[in-house]
Amino acid sequence: MAKGTSKKNPLELGDSGIQILNGIITGDEYRPELRGRALMRTIEEMRRGDATVHAGLMAVKMPIVAAEWSVESGGDDGQDTAAAELIDYNFNQVLNWIAILTEARTMLDFGFSVFERVFGWANVNGVDRVCW
Repeated sequence: MAKGTSKKNPLELGDSGIQILNGIITGDEYRPELRGRALMRTIEEMRRGDATVHAGLMAVKMPIVAAEWSVESGGDDGQDTAAAELIDYNFNQVLNWIAILTEARTMLDFGFSVFERVFGWANVNGVDRVCW
């Protein structure tokens, strides 16, 4: 240590500035319509009534549905081909993939999207398989 300098306390104190209580951002928001439960009402109003917000959401959401979704085998092995066929069957025959994508995209509006995995038996190419 050079002469004339003092030791500094190595303990660093700080805060991110964002206070989250029960999943709701609280704290130093200066706009009252963006505090507490009023925040959710304001977000919903913006999502439904503001054309710029709606256009921004659509700009992100539409390419997801418009993309071509397909399943490819990981190799030429029989197991790889059978696995690809089973996955393709699940996505195209059992599930309504476009409806699932539509529901999953609500995550962009609300910050989350909840799904439940439910399995059942189905006959796939003459073999009983566990499917979604």
